[in-house]
Amino acid sequence: VNRLPDKLLCFSSQSNGIKNLKGKQLLKLIKKINEICGSVNKTDNQTTTTVEPSPEELKLAAVLTEQITTINSSTISSLGKQAVGLSQKQINSISDEDVKSSLKTFSKIEGLDEGQRNILVEKIFRSGYQVKDTQSLVAMGAIVIGIPSVKLQDVNQAVVLNSSKDPAFVT
Repeated sequence: VNRLPDKLLCFSSQSNGIKNLKGKQLLKLIKKINEICGSVNKTDNQTTTTVEPSPEELKLAAVLTEQITTINSSTISSLGKQAVGLSQKQINSISDEDVKSSLKTFSKIEGLDEGQRNILVEKIFRSGYQVKDTQSLVAMGAIVIGIPSVKLQDVNQAVVLNSSKDPAFVT
């Protein structure tokens, strides 16, 4: 895997070399892949267009993350956008506090499925996170759609309305 040209790493989900990596070697590769691969957010003046990961990117993320057995906030930070590949079982194994402290990372990850988002949101709220103002709702980013409607009804309407005016929240 280390001998592959950078751009080919982005399509290396079938590589046995990745499946044999562990620990620091794997996290080093993930960092490199995060830097060179993936969908780029395109900014035009003040508008940001978020691009969903391709099927190949999702497959690569799953291959990369399946090797990881211990997941905490430090691991999640190292995974960055590759955390989209974490299985629901892996996400369930993360402590509520580690999920809460990793909100900044999870909020930026596009391509999470409904189950992943729901588990993350449940863990965040179980950790004591409260949506008390626009900033705390907008901070949930990409996982905000995992908030159950019952929970959203408890949020002050002005907070929801003000959040809907934030371009980062709406996209």
